[in-house]
Amino acid sequence: MRAANWKRLVGLVAWFGIVLLVVWAKPVEQIVRESTFNEEKPTPKPPVDWPHTHKSHEMVAYANYLRKLGKTEYLALLRHRLNPKNEEFFTFDATAHYLCRLLFVNPEGWEAPRLGQPIPECEEETRKKFELFPIGFSNGVPFVLIYGHRLRGFGEPAINAVDMCERFEMIDFDYPTVGHEEAADLLVNSEAFQHLYQADDLEEITAFILKQAKP
Repeated sequence: MRAANWKRLVGLVAWFGIVLLVVWAKPVEQIVRESTFNEEKPTPKPPVDWPHTHKSHEMVAYANYLRKLGKTEYLALLRHRLNPKNEEFFTFDATAHYLCRLLFVNPEGWEAPRLGQPIPECEEETRKKFELFPIGFSNGVPFVLIYGHRLRGFGEPAINAVDMCERFEMIDFDYPTVGHEEAADLLVNSEAFQHLYQADDLEEITAFILKQAKP
């Protein structure tokens, strides 16, 4: 008898839980979407693996895809992915710095993110000629000008850049999807590029840029 009563109690609790789920499902879904950028919404996963591949056409595809999300959804996405509880947090931080510079117009100009010493070392005055360093442009095509950063201490959190973007306008154009190899040739033969690096690093970094433009 006690077993039968127990089964009835379990059934009643289950039924009551289903009723609550049906009643509250829509509001809960809305809250999740507003606060965490729900998985049902678009995610920054076009068929590319940038920045891990350092391919310019993949960086362009990535940026163009995110731009179409619009400012509100895009910034909500960045805030979600930069949450320290997110498993992508540590690998996405530098990427977010790059994306903010690619997709938002800072009226006062973007300073280079404070992520450590550029690798390879770059000449300070020449570096200022590349307005979105460590990204450089040629014929409108973006290229990553360094391999990475040698971090000493704590780097600048990307969430600072995201906060700034709340005040900025997104770009209103797509980056070029063709002509990347020609753009890379022009970049590596430019005077600014030739003076950006030490002589011992120039050959290797030139090959790095040209490789980015390959399909």
